[in-house]
Amino acid sequence: MRAEVSPTRSLVPEHHDVTMAALAAIALPGGGQMYNAQRGKGLLFALPPLLGLFVLLGPHTPAVTVGVWSGGLLLWFLGIVDAALIAGRWIRREPVRPWQWF
Repeated sequence: MRAEVSPTRSLVPEHHDVTMAALAAIALPGGGQMYNAQRGKGLLFALPPLLGLFVLLGPHTPAVTVGVWSGGLLLWFLGIVDAALIAGRWIRREPVRPWQWF
């Protein structure tokens, strides 16, 4: 007999905290999502800054520099907000899907 897998997670991690999720996201892009057990989404937030670093290390124009930095900062800010809001859902014992945003 095969068990059904739920698309949502109903178990709240022990000692889950909104502040810790936000601090993890501030320290490392994608860190807050990893803290919230959303590993795939955490990798999604972590990859663009790493790719941006490679772009900035190579030959580039000032427009590329501005674009990479502004896009990276926006994505980093959205990751911090997302991590804090999803942590709040965990604490309120709301179901959280692995790729759920905000």
